[in-house]
Amino acid sequence: MRLQLVYQYRPSWQWFLNTYGGGAGGVVSNFALLDQIAALNWVAENINQFNGDPSRVTLFGRDTGAACISFLMESPIVPPGLFHRVVMLSGWSRCPWSWVTAPLSVTLRLAMAADCPVPDDPASAHPRTVACLRAAPLEALMSAARKVESPAFIPAWGPSEDGVVVAGARRGSSMGRQRVEVVIGYTPWEAWSWLGQSLVEKGVDNVIFERVARTWVRNTRHHHLREVLAAALQEYTDWTAVTPSPEERRNLLLHLLGDAGVVAPLHQAADHLSRHTKVFMFLCDLGNRLDGQLQVPGWELGLMWGTGLSDVTRSPGAPTPPLKALPLTQLSEDVITLLTNFAKSG
Repeated sequence: MRLQLVYQYRPSWQWFLNTYGGGAGGVVSNFALLDQIAALNWVAENINQFNGDPSRVTLFGRDTGAACISFLMESPIVPPGLFHRVVMLSGWSRCPWSWVTAPLSVTLRLAMAADCPVPDDPASAHPRTVACLRAAPLEALMSAARKVESPAFIPAWGPSEDGVVVAGARRGSSMGRQRVEVVIGYTPWEAWSWLGQSLVEKGVDNVIFERVARTWVRNTRHHHLREVLAAALQEYTDWTAVTPSPEERRNLLLHLLGDAGVVAPLHQAADHLSRHTKVFMFLCDLGNRLDGQLQVPGWELGLMWGTGLSDVTRSPGAPTPPLKALPLTQLSEDVITLLTNFAKSG
C-alpha cells in the first residue's frame, strides 16, 4: 500500500528569524525546518496505524521544498532513519537562493523597521531586541517585514546557519549524514521567474543582458568576480549570430541564470552524494513537444500527478501549458511508475 502525506510548515520571516552571530554556541532559529522534523517524527510514530511502513519513507520536494530536504539531510539534530529516499527537483541547500548568508543583519533591519532597539555591537547578545519582536503585534511585524529588502537573487528570509539546526561550517561535508538514496531532477529553464514578466515577454538587449549577469555575479559570488563574469559572458554568447534577437538573448540569459543558480549546484550535490549512496539524475526537457514554446519550471509536476502539464508556479509572464493530460498520458504513467518503484525499492 502506498500512502502520500503532505506536510506544511510555518513560512517566511516568522519562522526563519535568526539572531545567531556565530561562535561556539547556537540559537535555534530555523523553526520551519523544526516543523518538518516534527512532521517526520509523527510519521515514524504513527504511519503504522495507516498500514504504512516507517522503514520506507520517501521525501519529495521541488524548489524550496527540495532545498529544505537537503537541509534535513545535513542537520545534526535529525536522527538517522526518519526517511530513507528523497526526490529533489530544482533545488538544493547550496543553491545561492536557498539560504540566507547574513541572517543577523536581516533580523536587525526588521527590528529597526519595527521600532525595536538594536545593540551597538551586532555580535553581542540581543535580549531586548528579541523581547521587543516577540511582544510586537503581528500586523506591525508584517508591515515591518515588507520594508526589509534584499539584493536581487538573494533571499531575505529562509534557512540560515544557527549553530543548531543548520550547522554552518559542516554544511556540505555532512550531506552523507543521512544514508538515503537520491533522485535529482531539473528542467532547461529554471530561471524563468527571476527575470520578471516584462523581460520574459519582451526579451533583452545586450545592455540588459550584461547588467543582469553582472548583478548575479556580484550578489551570489565572493571571489574572482571579474573572471567569473567574463567567463559567463563568453560562454553564454551566441558567437554565430550576427545580431541576436531579444528573444535569443533572453533565452541565453535564462540558461546562464538557471545553470548557475540550479543546474551546477545540483551536479555538485550529485557528485558529493554519489560517494555515499545511490544517486539518479534526470532532465525533464519537453522542448520537442512544445513547438518552440519555452518550458516553464513547475509544469513537469503535472506529469507526476497524472494531469498533463500543470502551471503550478504561476511564474511572471508564464503562458498556459499547451499540452493537457491526454497527449502525455504514457509519459506521465512512465514517470509515476519510475518514482513509485524508487520509493518502494530504490
